[in-house]
Amino acid sequence: MFKSFFTRKNIGAFGLLVLVFGVGAMAVLPFFGNRFLPTHDGEYHIIRFMEFYRMLSQGYLFPRWAPTINSGYGLPLFQFMYPFPNYMAALFHFFGVEFVSAFKYMSAFAYLSALFFCYLWLKTKWSQKSAVIGTIASAFVPYWFVELYVRGSIGEIWAITFLFFGFLSIERRNVILLALATCLLLLSHNGLSIVFLPIIGLYVLYRLNAKWLACMALGIGLATWFWLPALAESHYMVGLNTVRVTDHFASIPELLIPSWGTEFSGVGTSGNKMSLQIGVGVLLWTVFALFRLKTTVKKQRNELLIVLGIMVVSICLVLPSSTWIWLHVPVLPYLQYPWRLLVLIIPFTAWISASLTEYTKKLWVPILLVCVSVLMTYQYTRGAQYEPRNDLYYASRANFTDGTSSMGNSLSTIWTPWKETKSLTIATDRENNPIIVDGPNEKYLDRQYTVTLEDDTVVRFHILYFPGWTAYIDGVLTTIDYQSQGTIDVHVPKGTHTVRLVMQETVIRTFASGISVLSLVIFGYLGILWYRRRHQ
Repeated sequence: MFKSFFTRKNIGAFGLLVLVFGVGAMAVLPFFGNRFLPTHDGEYHIIRFMEFYRMLSQGYLFPRWAPTINSGYGLPLFQFMYPFPNYMAALFHFFGVEFVSAFKYMSAFAYLSALFFCYLWLKTKWSQKSAVIGTIASAFVPYWFVELYVRGSIGEIWAITFLFFGFLSIERRNVILLALATCLLLLSHNGLSIVFLPIIGLYVLYRLNAKWLACMALGIGLATWFWLPALAESHYMVGLNTVRVTDHFASIPELLIPSWGTEFSGVGTSGNKMSLQIGVGVLLWTVFALFRLKTTVKKQRNELLIVLGIMVVSICLVLPSSTWIWLHVPVLPYLQYPWRLLVLIIPFTAWISASLTEYTKKLWVPILLVCVSVLMTYQYTRGAQYEPRNDLYYASRANFTDGTSSMGNSLSTIWTPWKETKSLTIATDRENNPIIVDGPNEKYLDRQYTVTLEDDTVVRFHILYFPGWTAYIDGVLTTIDYQSQGTIDVHVPKGTHTVRLVMQETVIRTFASGISVLSLVIFGYLGILWYRRRHQ
């Protein structure tokens, strides 16, 4: 058995995979240091991880509510924010890893996972050497390090990973993997799902046929519990999108001239603005592709033209000249930033570089190009600053714990702005006089209080209202008045009464969960069929 494994071919394949991971590991070494790398989104994620873990710890397997943020009023944050990174952070924390470290390790793990799936995908189409060069070339596209070291957008990093996973599942004609990749992509990042799902769909049509789109539909069904309520109930929220698309285009010099910065993008930003460059290595690969077009076989030429065409279109949409399109195509504003389309350079670079390597007789040319790609980009694989921070740093600071874990604390419901002040008591009357209550019980979404009143009183419980919150007095359903302050206000008669506040599923959430359960049954059935066929 061992003798058959240690063949020259297997050892060579293993060595190439080690090479890919070795080069990739150099790019994410800072994530294994003792200090934290503050990024645009990274610190928001630490608080989200903590809140998500609180909900999981109480048995809520599919959290929608963040119970202690927003100055203790809570917020339906997880109904709208992609959940997959939170589950991964919870897994790390379950094994004793602090959330700060979990964010660092997860960033590195997601990046290396993307390289792993990219390599396996390219290897299904071309030789191992082409797969290695294609993977390394794509691994050092500058936008990767904007995501990792400037923006800290862990959801986008996972989305790229599952894009490559989707490509791999298509090439392997695996129904189960394609459905799973689609589901995980939807759960990884809202915005990039809008970009990547059509790309995967087009790839399915190109490599397989329209029947395989049913596999993607199954994956979409598996994730319906998240995305459908997020869409259907978004009109109850403000602050989900505070970005003006037209403020975040890139100029041609910004795309072509190498630069690096750690500040935000936007009109008026200068000096240390985040990099929007395509990358010297990518530009060289593109020139090489154009040069090789006339000498390639028809099939490869057509594929290169398609890939280059999509890349050109995506880059054009990053420029101000595409303003009309962004303003008139309804789905595009959900991307928030036009420069997000630069993410497409990563898979396209993988395709172009692997394809060119496969059909180039002079191997030294692609080797030289991939070396240039690494050398020109390696300087970006380090954070701008490193801080000695741990979980206590974030858990003990009101600007993190009492905010809404969103830009400018803009996220809230349509009935109230962000609650800037933490209430000293769980309940008051409408004049803000404290009311003594006994309780609550331990559950965040099922709270029971005992209230003793001398007169009929509207009791204001300092919990943010959102559809699904239901109130009972002595077991009898009662009305919630949420129009005044956006909180749960309940008219309680004089005397001693038991008030129960419970978050129940709305019709749309119940329907969405039902679709996901049905999809899971179908997914399991297909998995059993696949297993039986493999072992017949």
